[in-house]
Amino acid sequence: MKKLCLAILIVLLTGFCSATGSASTISISPASISGVGMSSTATISLDSADQGLSGYILSVYPVNPQISTINGVTFPDWATLSDATHGEGATYIIRALDMNEAVGPGAKNVPLATLTLSGVTPGSTQIMIEVKQLDDDNGNAINSPVIPGPVTVGNSGGDQILNLQLVPGWNFIGIPMIMQPGTDTAEVFRNVPSAGHSVFTYDAQKGWSIVGPKDTLSPMNAYWIYTEQAQTIPLRVQGPATSPRALGSGWNIFGAPGLAQKPASDILACLTDWTYVVGFDSTHQQYQQSIIKGGSGPNSDKTPLVPGAGYWIYLSVPGQLNP
Repeated sequence: MKKLCLAILIVLLTGFCSATGSASTISISPASISGVGMSSTATISLDSADQGLSGYILSVYPVNPQISTINGVTFPDWATLSDATHGEGATYIIRALDMNEAVGPGAKNVPLATLTLSGVTPGSTQIMIEVKQLDDDNGNAINSPVIPGPVTVGNSGGDQILNLQLVPGWNFIGIPMIMQPGTDTAEVFRNVPSAGHSVFTYDAQKGWSIVGPKDTLSPMNAYWIYTEQAQTIPLRVQGPATSPRALGSGWNIFGAPGLAQKPASDILACLTDWTYVVGFDSTHQQYQQSIIKGGSGPNSDKTPLVPGAGYWIYLSVPGQLNP
């Protein structure tokens, strides 16, 4: 039987009862990403579970997030309860519990999670794992050395595709990279069922404006778009922004540059006089918790900004957002 405390269930995997247990190895499959803006997956596995598996808490992160970053996590069917949250910088904290004893004694090559990785710049890096907790069915700790996963990002020619996910309702999107000429206008949204709503953007000096089909979508700018149905918009991109984006005093909107999730304090280090940053939760159609410069807890400026998302930012004086 799995020896799990009720408190663990309430806080969703905040810890496990532990003692000395059997030895196993955790490894990450190699990932090859064809180019910047492209994606691939890498699976984290436990080679053996001699006494079964109750659950785990792992910290996963790329050694060099300027080459590749983690953009999402999926869990295997055995994970009755699972959770993935952002830690510091490009780190993800992932947790899972096996409540139905699906991973029994003697299990081999147990999948723990699958990471979605995106290419940021050509090169090679590794995905690292730190084991916070890994318990067998008896509540004993599994001694598990870790083998990092190599990631290679190529320099593919031709179009590179960045898939933009829209959910029903209003979406606040950011353009993180320079788009390919000829496909860099709002014409890319022509098939979105908008129920008659226009695409909007905002400027600190000019206020709101409607974005026409022939208007260019600028890197590090943000846009509001409405859809009646979930949509995937493939954006053809050619690389990171090469020039700063001018922001005025007062409220502005922007999109985080590049494809790596980074803390707001890092991305906005070039802006000495920002005060607030506010994102939008399209799924629930409501604004997110404000990020405050120098803030802590839910308002921490260490909160990562998500590539492809739009944000409001308040500046007391004009500034420039660097790529």
